[in-house]
Amino acid sequence: MPTPLDELSTAQINAIQTHPLHQQGFRTIITLIRQLRTCESQADLYDFQQVLLDELLTIEEHRLKCRRVVKRLERGRSVPADAVALVGTGDPQQLATWQLEHDVCVRVSRQLRCVGDALAWQAFDYQRNFVLVLSRNQPPGPMAGKAGLLAEREFLTRTWRDDGHFAIMHDLTSCLRIGDASVFMPGFVRLEEIKTNNEHHTATQKHRIRTAGEALRSAAPMPTGQVPVKIDVPYRTHLDVLREVLDLAHQRGLQRAQVPGGRALVAGNLFTAPSRWPEEEFGRRFSAAMQTAKRQARIVNGHEITLKSVDQVGRSPVAPPWAIYPLSPEMCASLIVDAAFFYVSMSSTRVLDALAGHGLRAEWLQPLDEDTDPTAPLLQIDRVISRRPGVTNVGRVSMNFVELNRLLLELVDLDTWAKHIDIMLARTDLAGVSPWPYFVDEWKVWV
Repeated sequence: MPTPLDELSTAQINAIQTHPLHQQGFRTIITLIRQLRTCESQADLYDFQQVLLDELLTIEEHRLKCRRVVKRLERGRSVPADAVALVGTGDPQQLATWQLEHDVCVRVSRQLRCVGDALAWQAFDYQRNFVLVLSRNQPPGPMAGKAGLLAEREFLTRTWRDDGHFAIMHDLTSCLRIGDASVFMPGFVRLEEIKTNNEHHTATQKHRIRTAGEALRSAAPMPTGQVPVKIDVPYRTHLDVLREVLDLAHQRGLQRAQVPGGRALVAGNLFTAPSRWPEEEFGRRFSAAMQTAKRQARIVNGHEITLKSVDQVGRSPVAPPWAIYPLSPEMCASLIVDAAFFYVSMSSTRVLDALAGHGLRAEWLQPLDEDTDPTAPLLQIDRVISRRPGVTNVGRVSMNFVELNRLLLELVDLDTWAKHIDIMLARTDLAGVSPWPYFVDEWKVWV
């Protein structure tokens, strides 16, 4: 993963956002999201995948050619006579010019894969549990120059032409990380590992694919041992508030709002804000809006959790991609390229109170500050399952920061979230396993 956008200097961010490749990528992503939303059949998905694949390979091939020049300049050599033509401006003899173009290609590739993630969610009927099963592996590398790419493309074509089945190429996404392709058969999905030489299959790969295939067909444990747990509760969100706030920020440059459940929401828009305020003034206004929104939501400083949309693309394979959010294609694309962004803060006390309302005891395991470890357990929740003389059976689950995405970036209703934890912990058959809950009607939010 490249350096997070908000950890770069203002000059670096501006150089990326104004680069011609980045701006062209933004326009391409809008077109692709519009096209994907019109797909109604496997034939449509097959044709769309070919278009997306061509777009991604074009930018990745340019990245490879830029990388070749970067390596030469880093070794003190000159730009080769047959170097690829730069798309951006700058001195073609300077390393910084080529490094910028390379880095922009990396970001645009990741942004295009966000559309690939949307394709995957749509192909799997927006059922997060299927995406979860296939996400438990390392992220894919670049496709351009990859050994076996031709074989994978031929497999997609042959499977459609000869069998009439749509197969999605996993490397086209950030979320599908087990196997090379998923083939959508009548009534089930078949995983494929496409190798030009069968000897390249390792025992670990075979086991991972077999385990994932079993998990796709049933409620069997996933390759990492987690067990999908079905939650038959309506998946209620407040994404309508997000849509309104983002639209107003696009008009005004900045907008704040309260979200039910003790949450403060502030959105900014880089298409509008620069024409209204200088950079430092916008920063001050954004911070002031955040403080006002937190005060109105009765959030006490030091007792909140905060997440931001900035540079989230591809970082969590199980999070819904921005491209399927119930927003306009233009706004989805703006979130993908970070031209639109939002911050959400939530009262840590309200989280505990909501859980207590369902008879659950919870405690925060880490300080809620900038030093929070996103991979370590953050929240521990207990539920008394049964009592008898001298013995109390307790169900327990812990969550890390990433698993709170539902509350902060998906804006799930707080009581819905607390209720699903209660239902999960009430299951006596889950003792000793690592559960991963999913809502059976979640597809209604994203479709």
